[in-house]
Amino acid sequence: MVDLQHVATQARIGITTATRTSNIVSVTTSTPHNLNPGNPGTVLISGLPPGKNGTIFDGTFTVNAVIDASTFTYAQAAADDTTSSTTASPGFVTYGTAFLTFLLTPTVQGIAINPIARTAVLADPNASGAQIGFIDSLDQTISSFTLFSETTGVPATGLAPESGGADVSFQPFTNTAVSFNPALNEVSMIDPVLLQRDAIVHTGQNGKKTISFTSSGASVSLKLSGAVQVDPGSNTVLVANSGSDNLSYFKLSTSFKPVNIEQVITPPIPGVLLPQAAIITSGSTLGTLSGVRILGSGFDAGSVVRLDGQSVPATFVSAREIDATIPSSFLAAPRRFALDVVNSTGVVSNSTDFSVIEAVPIPACSGTASAPGAVAIDEQRNIAVVADFGCSDASIISLKPDSTFGTLIHRIPTGATPAAVAVISRFGLAVVSNNKPGTVSILNLDTNTPATTDVTVGSNPNGLAIDQETGIALVANTGSNNVSAINLIPLLSVPAGTVTASSIAVNQNPIAVAIDPDRGTNNRGEAVVTSLLLQGSSPPLGNLDVVDLGVSPPSKSTSVTLSSSQVTPTGIVFDPATRLFYATSSQGNTITALNLDNGLTQAIPVGINPTALAYNYLSSTILTVNALSNTVSIVDSQTFKTRATLGISGSSQFAAAIHPLTNLAVIADQSNNRVLLLPLP
Repeated sequence: MVDLQHVATQARIGITTATRTSNIVSVTTSTPHNLNPGNPGTVLISGLPPGKNGTIFDGTFTVNAVIDASTFTYAQAAADDTTSSTTASPGFVTYGTAFLTFLLTPTVQGIAINPIARTAVLADPNASGAQIGFIDSLDQTISSFTLFSETTGVPATGLAPESGGADVSFQPFTNTAVSFNPALNEVSMIDPVLLQRDAIVHTGQNGKKTISFTSSGASVSLKLSGAVQVDPGSNTVLVANSGSDNLSYFKLSTSFKPVNIEQVITPPIPGVLLPQAAIITSGSTLGTLSGVRILGSGFDAGSVVRLDGQSVPATFVSAREIDATIPSSFLAAPRRFALDVVNSTGVVSNSTDFSVIEAVPIPACSGTASAPGAVAIDEQRNIAVVADFGCSDASIISLKPDSTFGTLIHRIPTGATPAAVAVISRFGLAVVSNNKPGTVSILNLDTNTPATTDVTVGSNPNGLAIDQETGIALVANTGSNNVSAINLIPLLSVPAGTVTASSIAVNQNPIAVAIDPDRGTNNRGEAVVTSLLLQGSSPPLGNLDVVDLGVSPPSKSTSVTLSSSQVTPTGIVFDPATRLFYATSSQGNTITALNLDNGLTQAIPVGINPTALAYNYLSSTILTVNALSNTVSIVDSQTFKTRATLGISGSSQFAAAIHPLTNLAVIADQSNNRVLLLPLP
């Protein structure tokens, strides 16, 4: 049978030494680390004692380079230092496999891909049950389906499964899988969504052929099976009958739409692997976008290409291709268009997406690359606040629907190496965690100046969140294994009062924080902090610590342990509509939905190595930035299904936010020193 299994693996290796030089850490492991040099992924460094100069090496980092079998490097802004494992403080590196593995039975023979639905179908001719398997590449789900003898629809009980299906194909325009069984000389039409056979066509020919020959004095008989292929444009199935030395063909559905779009290919976009999109740069002169290739079927010389119902210039190439030119008027701002084709008889094709993305460059400072790494959105002021890791400042980008949209309007100084940012609109404040000095900068978004002197917190502060009702900011201190709480209300006084940080103990390596303002004692708020639960020599478990903000002082009330395949939860958001928390696990390639009322969790597969997470509760849209697959995944929180995967890269842990009113994603593209404005579905 087609026994599909989705495999995610992890490893935990001892560390011998770690040396930091010019913000680059070189790690030597006690045994070969087996990191993939092409896709090394994200690693967790834990247990190392402080360096000779007192600096902290522990944390979660993206690997820069694999030097050899026992050495790799990553970036961490701190003083030059060195440390070594000891018996009392053994250091470990933990990481997940940076790719997906699907295990199959060795007799699987046929395979085909639907490029529109991004689904693979497989056939196993030796299986007596579950002969057909499907892999959905969007959400990594797998399913299998059993064909029963001469039955369609929902089979009756007690029927015998049929075997012998040797090849498969896809009609992508109708999402129909076609299976050929040369042993029975029949072709099956299968619905991948309902997992049922809709129709059977008997060829009346012989689908198998036996070839006999002599090899090294021995008689050998080789059985050759026929094959099947679908021509999407003509909606025709072609069957190779190897035993009859001929071909059979027939049409699929009589209700097949004569005009179809299979894919849209635009000229390459630097740094973006997104074919159905154009990119504009803020402040640049707009031009037309030519060479947009639309591939499909049913096009003719009188066909018209439309964006949201408005025609654009097009050149007919063939019945399978029409090329369009997008005028500058369609490229003035980020927008998601519906693209379709109408042929000369008025038949309208299916619609597909065409996106316009705006790139906002973040200039360097004093010769240093800006390296924007974290984003928050103030929907009241219609701005994005972007923490520039390389420049130690915060860039303010206008999202107002006027002439300033997409422009960099201010830069506010912060502490060194800002890692994350959160805003509270009604206070007009942004809070930025500064990873290297262990401080927090608080910014006044009305005056575009620091609101107070930097506040000292724990070691290596990372993610943070603000209780929008009480004005309490929580900062996850990865290096000191605690959370700092800062009351922002004194800053509203005239003159502004002094703010300080208190400490809350949590589990190891806290990274990110999200807050439900209506839970907790006296409904004063409850926070969930992503962390790790160490378990000796075994790999640590992903962990979510729950902090009660309604008691004085705030304290951890409980923890929820994730499965061992979901190590290192790197981001977390709260959904006020369902009151669920969503945490991304970079090494498990998943989002975990957590219900605090009953402690239940549910995993949602996304792209490879998700390191950033954003959510818009008004549109039920979850977005992850997947560092290794250079994609963003868009998940529907109502169905827990991945609905789209877009080819946009990002590497930082807090690189994305979504404007709740416009559903515009703001993504920090750190490697290209820019911010991308992406309209979401």
